[in-house]
Amino acid sequence: MGNGQGNYDCKYHICNGRFRCRIYNRAYDPYFPAEKAEENGVKMTTLDNLLSCSQVITIHCGLTPETSGLIGERELNLIQENAVLVNTARGDIIDEGALIKKLKEKRFRACLDVFAQEPLQENSPPRDMENVILALHRAGATEDTYRRTGLSIPRDFKLFFEGKIPENALTREQLSRMT
Repeated sequence: MGNGQGNYDCKYHICNGRFRCRIYNRAYDPYFPAEKAEENGVKMTTLDNLLSCSQVITIHCGLTPETSGLIGERELNLIQENAVLVNTARGDIIDEGALIKKLKEKRFRACLDVFAQEPLQENSPPRDMENVILALHRAGATEDTYRRTGLSIPRDFKLFFEGKIPENALTREQLSRMT
């Protein structure tokens, strides 16, 4: 499994051990501190290596000038046969035209929660593809997500007022990369 290691992603990686699969814990994230990756048992790698070696690829980065079009036709060609590409980040991170072309070849599958243009048009090709699951920008809205958010906010306030760093604190640099 491969994914970025931002704030959300590190938590995702840790709880992913619940699934019955071998997790190789590779990540590509030019901003994630190497020592934090090591603490979490994550091996940092290149984007090309991540795409070519992972059976499940999840994308969680924000949309910035740097990440717009990050995954194009060249990168999609690196994805293994029968792999799954999951995008819950932003649609424009993947070149949608190249993605549709590759999905028509049925080499790999995709779970898409976000799209370059939302809402997704009624005649958009992914709507009719057997190797695509669409969530239509609702994948994160679960009962469990709301429960965890409701529990984490008061906990972070408590830490803050005790003079400690909240668990979900963000740096200015992190804020500059968020969308």
